[in-house]
Amino acid sequence: MDKVLNINDIKRFKDLYEDNKNNKLLANAVQKNGVLACAYNSAEATKMSTVFNVEVKDMVSVTNQKQSGRCWMFAGLNVIRKILVKNLGVKDLELSETYLFFYDKLEKANNKLEKAIEFVDEGRDSRIFQSIFDFGPDADGGYWHQFKDLVKKYGIVPLQNQPECYSSTKSAEMDAVLKVLVSKAVDTIVSMKESNESLSKIRDYKESVLSDVYKVLAMCLGTPVDSFTFDYKKDNSDKENNEAEIVSITTTPLDFFNDYVKEELDDYIVLVNFPSEQYPFYKKYKNIGASAMYCSDYFVLNVPMADFKSSAIKALKDQNPLWFACDVSAASFRTEGILSTEVCNVEELFGIDLKYDKYESVRFRSTSCNHAMTLTGVNLVDSFPNRWKVQNSWGKDFGKDGFFVMSDAWFDRFVYQVVVNKKYLSENVLKALDTDSIELKPWEQVA
Repeated sequence: MDKVLNINDIKRFKDLYEDNKNNKLLANAVQKNGVLACAYNSAEATKMSTVFNVEVKDMVSVTNQKQSGRCWMFAGLNVIRKILVKNLGVKDLELSETYLFFYDKLEKANNKLEKAIEFVDEGRDSRIFQSIFDFGPDADGGYWHQFKDLVKKYGIVPLQNQPECYSSTKSAEMDAVLKVLVSKAVDTIVSMKESNESLSKIRDYKESVLSDVYKVLAMCLGTPVDSFTFDYKKDNSDKENNEAEIVSITTTPLDFFNDYVKEELDDYIVLVNFPSEQYPFYKKYKNIGASAMYCSDYFVLNVPMADFKSSAIKALKDQNPLWFACDVSAASFRTEGILSTEVCNVEELFGIDLKYDKYESVRFRSTSCNHAMTLTGVNLVDSFPNRWKVQNSWGKDFGKDGFFVMSDAWFDRFVYQVVVNKKYLSENVLKALDTDSIELKPWEQVA
């Protein structure tokens, strides 16, 4: 075939397509119902049982991120909520995602502006300077380390003290304003530096931009609470006396976390499974350029799948839900709540080979971590997992009341990160934890 696609090429493709008489029948089905519906394997779907022999009991209620990219925040708060309801003695409690969303946006704006100042001498078109545009306040997404940084710095607030609003649940309009505001500011910073303006003037300008960012966030999300009074009813279901005990707490967001969660978040380690000669297992990798908070220092630990799963299973057996990140767009059935390469028969539908190495698929961007959820259970057969229970943040209308079931084969292929307390790590992983981190370039990616 020549460099340029020509009419003869297209005619040849058409002839090959029409030679297979089944294609017309399949085309009718796909055009009416879509790819996933036609690739759905009902026989395999019946094997995706929602019964698990290892399950986190009394898991907190399912939440709904709606039309926002805050999955990583919802998943992180699920981990904290489980601890908090136990320590407070309540049946359930939702925390304010809006409160953390405000500070996440403000920190991302500061980070982007500060990096513009730091890397401006590299040149507008340099790879390192262009990398700062990947992650600004207009991006809702994030990872565990960002969640940890926010909670440690700003604390947490019950949902009733800072509830959801239009822009927290439908963030696109707010994000569009922030994108223009901060991108324009980056351009101005570059121009100021090229005009030999003093660093003090540049920083004065940065402060004025952040003040505008604060204004936009305050109008869209509300001003974050500095202190609050939280009234709640203690769970007395195990007592003979049915009279409810009402508790009132007046505190600050940071004290609320420190006093009632009482958890050292630095003990939670981000494990990644990224099979690659370039990034060997049992090594720590850090990429400061991928942080949302300026000067945040974090790392991930690349481990084989055996260590990855065994740590997760130990934590689940000990009644601890786990934050994890995956490619939810792959072999995923939203309504049914099924994540399974066995149920999704796209290869058979089209008759083409779509098998792809995990490392290469990330490297060439056919897959990525695009969603975070919470692991809440696993089913073991002869000590080996065959399916996993997942709590999503898409409300109760998807899956079984908001919970999904994930096949173990899907876990192998499309789960890239899981966050586990270091007390559940194997000896080999703990040894790796004591080694120095390998610093990556801002554009490098390890899962």
